[in-house]
Amino acid sequence: QSQSKSLGSGAGSKIWLQPIFLKLLIVWLADCRAAVSSFLEAPAHLPYMVELLNTVDSPASVHVSGLAAVLLGECVLYNTSIESAHSAHVLVDIISQQVGLSTYFARWEALQNNHVFLMAMTGNAHQKSSEIVLEEESGLSSGNGEVEFETSDVGPVAGVYDTYLVKLIQKLEPIVRDTIVQLFSQPKAKASLLPSVPDRKGGESESDYINRLKELMQKQTAEMQVSFLSR
Repeated sequence: QSQSKSLGSGAGSKIWLQPIFLKLLIVWLADCRAAVSSFLEAPAHLPYMVELLNTVDSPASVHVSGLAAVLLGECVLYNTSIESAHSAHVLVDIISQQVGLSTYFARWEALQNNHVFLMAMTGNAHQKSSEIVLEEESGLSSGNGEVEFETSDVGPVAGVYDTYLVKLIQKLEPIVRDTIVQLFSQPKAKASLLPSVPDRKGGESESDYINRLKELMQKQTAEMQVSFLSR
């Protein structure tokens, strides 16, 4: 029995539920500080996110760890806690100590370079999923184990990536990266002085909002460099 068929039933199918749930959480937390605060209030959520970030032993690993990285990035970006166990600075420390910043950013990169994500960017993921199902049902599969593993995750996970999620992940990645780098390089004593991420203004377009956030990040980086050089 092929691997792709085995994933459709029993324990194999359960690994594909994680990307689905992670997608729902990412959409829920997007640009919503109240949702982030509520999510982090549950003691088990943060350790579980770290566990998912370190997932490496299943066909769904790149999707689970990548989407967990996106979710945790939202928790940093839209964090309103200043002095608590769930502040943005504490979350960055946890990423650094339990995952590693290079590994964390590599999860984003691996997700966005995955063939299923790339197909979703062009709207071909669902089409490819249907082709694989038809190929299996008609017995036209090549039987090559290596190729089968390459495409076996298209069917189960194709529905996770729609246009909204793909664009959201692409929009968040540079902003989350800049925010985490700044928090990591700034002393903890000054963490409370960091301004929160500004809300989107009424009537402000998405592109203008992103540009305003980038300008804010660049300004903060310049101030940090001046502060460092003056020591």
